[in-house]
Amino acid sequence: MMATPTEETLPVPPGQQYVPAPQYAPGPQPGPAPAYGPPPAYGPPMNGPARVIVPDPNVTPLPANPLLGTPTDPFSPMFTDPAVDMDVVLSENQTGRLMLGVAVNSDAGLVGQILLDEQNFDWQRYPTSWDDFVSGRAWRGGGQHFRLEAAPGTQVQRYLASFTQPYVFDTDYSLGLSGSYFTRVIATG
Repeated sequence: MMATPTEETLPVPPGQQYVPAPQYAPGPQPGPAPAYGPPPAYGPPMNGPARVIVPDPNVTPLPANPLLGTPTDPFSPMFTDPAVDMDVVLSENQTGRLMLGVAVNSDAGLVGQILLDEQNFDWQRYPTSWDDFVSGRAWRGGGQHFRLEAAPGTQVQRYLASFTQPYVFDTDYSLGLSGSYFTRVIATG
C-alpha cells in the first residue's frame, strides 16, 4: 500500500526551503451583512498548509539566463532581453544572366533564343571603360529589373523588352514598361 505524500516527504526544490505558513486572523465576510445578528467571522481556513515553500536565504541563486528566464521561475518570459549580438556575413549573389539557345520544332521551324535578364539594373550607370563590363559594374546596382528577349526563327519570331522601377521618385509606387513583337510566317501552298 502506498502512503500519501506529506509536506515532510515531498522534495524541496533547489534553493528553496519550507517555512511555517502565516496564520491569518478571521475577518468579516465579504458581501452584504446577514439580516439577523452580527456578521459572522470569515477568514482563510485555519487547517491550511502548515508550511510553504520560500527562497532559501542561505543559498545563492543561479544567475538568470536572458534566453531561458530565471531557473527557479518556470513562468518567466522566455526572452527577457531581446538584444542579441550577431555577426552577419553577406555576399551579393549573381543578379544577371545571359542565356543562348537553339531549338527545332515541327510547328515553329528553327528558332534561336537570346535572353538577357538583370535583377539589379541601373539605367544611369553607364560604362566608363572596358573594365566596367568585365567587372560587372556597368548598368548594375540600382535595384531595377531589365529583361531583353529575342527569339528569331524561320517561321516564328518573338521579341520582348521590359523594365521595372520598384520605387519611382523614392515613393512606394513602382513603374513597369514592356513591349513585345510577335510574328508567324504562314506557309501557303
